[in-house]
Amino acid sequence: LELSLHRDDFTTNRTMSEVVNDIGNKIRRDILDATECTVSVGIGPNKLLSKLATDKVKGAGGDGLYLVKDSKEFLSRIKLRNLPGVGYRLEKKLEEHNLSLVSDVWIMDDDTELCSILGKT
Repeated sequence: LELSLHRDDFTTNRTMSEVVNDIGNKIRRDILDATECTVSVGIGPNKLLSKLATDKVKGAGGDGLYLVKDSKEFLSRIKLRNLPGVGYRLEKKLEEHNLSLVSDVWIMDDDTELCSILGKT
């Protein structure tokens, strides 16, 4: 389950992290009570980060909740292979150029280098 919330979606005296964790855990409890199934919840500022957060929970053994607090920090450790559209062949092509993490792409000197690696679309 991916959940995307914006700060303006609610008002409260509690921190956004506290509110979001409570919402995510309530959803998990409600689903468990209704279906006797566990669920993974990823929470981020947009659909992509929510999906990647859910994948992180699943990769750690199954059910749980992961809240993306710092988008840049979170993305920096994401493998390129985990991004939508990056399949096995593209992953291998990127690895030939020592590109395996999102942060590896960020530190490239020039966008044209990445374009030459990816080829024409």
